[in-house]
Amino acid sequence: MVIFNELYLCGYNIGVEGIKQLAEESNGSSFQIISQLAKEYKVGIVYGYAERQDSFFFNSVQVVDINGLSLINYRKTHLYYNPSFNFEREAFSKGNQLMEPFSFKGLKMGILICWDIEFPEPARVLKLLGAEVIIVPTANNDPLANHITSRSRAYENQVFVCYINRIGIENGKEFNGESVIFGPDGQYIARSPPSNQNQEELFLNCFTVDNEFILVADIDMNCEGNKKTKEYNPFFEEDGRRPPLYSKVVQSAK
Repeated sequence: MVIFNELYLCGYNIGVEGIKQLAEESNGSSFQIISQLAKEYKVGIVYGYAERQDSFFFNSVQVVDINGLSLINYRKTHLYYNPSFNFEREAFSKGNQLMEPFSFKGLKMGILICWDIEFPEPARVLKLLGAEVIIVPTANNDPLANHITSRSRAYENQVFVCYINRIGIENGKEFNGESVIFGPDGQYIARSPPSNQNQEELFLNCFTVDNEFILVADIDMNCEGNKKTKEYNPFFEEDGRRPPLYSKVVQSAK
């Protein structure tokens, strides 16, 4: 499976009008091309794009299987904002559904996008729906999300997390890179360095092509780290989690 970053097809920092111009339907021309590539090379492809449906626009990720068929089309549910940045909420509508995990090569995989992973609830929902791997295409410049948040989500949910970021500068906005894959024990399986660094000690199952970093990793549910973390931390066994205590998690904050 090949995984590309958030809004890969159109770019991230292109403004609201740029999104409107480059958005396309989920089965549009880009999907047709990607579908053919998936069939030709017999790989799954995960890609971010700006989706248009009628007069609405979504920050979406689509997964195409080795037969060129769409497995899932997920619309970002948590659109990032802060007091000085409101681009996503100006450009997109919120998705309103966490999608059921899909099956690929015997693994159950779930999709989140960027800020989604920074809330604990979406990853936990995917875990409870059976996800073994959570794929997170992103366009981010905060390394804490790469190395702290994503690692925590992997460990606390005992899943693999593939957090795939872009690198470089786009219209003045810099992206830190540092894509990572964590195992269920919270250990690095693959990592790339920051976009402005190239130290060999920061590489793990990573190589460069045309100044971009590519991670390559095997997801093995029988790996020792997966077995040990479930043995030492039986979060999801009968005497682990206590859901009746957590009802306030789904209530609005005061």
